[in-house]
Amino acid sequence: MLVYPPLHPGESIEARLLETGDFLFTMFVAGPDSRPMRVFTVRIGGSAGWGGLGNQEVVYLDRHASISAKEAELIVDAITTNIMPGSAGQFGFLSSYNFITPDGWDSLCMIPPNGARPDGIPSFNCLVETDWYPQNTEFRFPLERGESISFTHDTPLGQVLFVPRVTLRLFDLAPGTNTLPAPRTPHAAESVAAPALEVGVVSAGLRGGLGRHPTHENRRAWLPQQTRFCPVVEDVHRFGALLYPPLAPTESAQVVMRDRGEMLITFYVADELGQRLPAFTARIGAGEPGDIDGAAITLTEHSGAYDEASARTLLTALFAGANAPPGVIGIRSAYLFVTPDGVDTVVTSLFNDIVRPLVTPLTTRVQTDGESQVLACWYVLKPGLTFSIVGDAPIGQAFFLPREEILSRDASPVEEQQFVETQEQYWAERATKAKTTGYGATFTYHYRDHQKARRDGSADALPSMQDEARTPPKREEPDAVKGNRPRQRNRRGPLD
Repeated sequence: MLVYPPLHPGESIEARLLETGDFLFTMFVAGPDSRPMRVFTVRIGGSAGWGGLGNQEVVYLDRHASISAKEAELIVDAITTNIMPGSAGQFGFLSSYNFITPDGWDSLCMIPPNGARPDGIPSFNCLVETDWYPQNTEFRFPLERGESISFTHDTPLGQVLFVPRVTLRLFDLAPGTNTLPAPRTPHAAESVAAPALEVGVVSAGLRGGLGRHPTHENRRAWLPQQTRFCPVVEDVHRFGALLYPPLAPTESAQVVMRDRGEMLITFYVADELGQRLPAFTARIGAGEPGDIDGAAITLTEHSGAYDEASARTLLTALFAGANAPPGVIGIRSAYLFVTPDGVDTVVTSLFNDIVRPLVTPLTTRVQTDGESQVLACWYVLKPGLTFSIVGDAPIGQAFFLPREEILSRDASPVEEQQFVETQEQYWAERATKAKTTGYGATFTYHYRDHQKARRDGSADALPSMQDEARTPPKREEPDAVKGNRPRQRNRRGPLD
């Protein structure tokens, strides 16, 4: 479901990262002529370090403001979180609602699928165990100097999906196999752990089975230091499986979207010294049928064994579609999946790949329980943008989602109170476990400690937050309540 900032109709907010590395947060309200009028601006210089406002922030009140500077700071504190100024800043916004999920269900916070922001600013994705962890629903946006991000009351911060917490087990199937064997009997040690989701992996049979096997990877080396230490960010990295193209490690391709709707694809092969040399190029003009048949192939002096026919065959195996519609490119996965009954495969971009410039991803959901289907990672290139494909680098990420309806309800008073009490208890304990790296970043293992305690069935683990009197039906029932919309997080009165 889409989630929104805690704003009233007519209100809007903007966060801008200045050239000095400070943030400028501005709130607007609609005037008599519906044009936005500035109410106040807060200059945030990071005097509090990681987390938000300190005691040295500068507040500028406009003549339209009917509030004090202290009230302006309270509004900023109710809307924002995890503010980190600097050369590559990060600004977090809170949602107006939090979520309490049934036992064994997590909340996946991500950008709305196929709804990339027009300003091209990425958002951090995270996977949160919201059946016990009292997490404020938040979305963090990395900004570069000079960039700004804005929201109105009806502009979504992002989307929250509710996913079962499972232990993903990938096992190879023979080519052409479209059914899974009988589920394996779990070991006794797995009885209190997350249930296993067994997914079959089948080679797509492209180019003789070239391409890396789907795998897990929890690291993203290019993320800011503080974000890399965030466990809910790390968990979404290992969520599902990374997908790879049908290329050898020595092969790569580069896709460039030119002006006038022309797409240029260059294929490279590394020599014995590791230098990647262009073997051939393919030009696809606007209005072409969207396959490689209409591409104009040009061989280079480094083409080697490639001729026009073999080059076209290679590109057909690598791309599911090209430049139809203009700018859209689909890169095939080297492996396919066969999922259990009622489980679909969702293919999207690599989570938390924030390297600029961003290429807009398209997210697809495929029913793979009946038989394996062609999987491809789709991207939309604007004129001037380049997308690189390397044989041993992932092209996207896949995860597996039950084909079930998600229902929501308001939390009971008992659940609301338990959420607040659990949150206070959690943060009080967390403050006693803070550690500092050699570079000054603060982190704790408190979240990981509770995860382990719940897996081990320890009495020290935080309990589930759902009201026992309103426990939903078991997961196997098709009408089970899977997602819950609890109390409103930030209740504010109007500025006037």
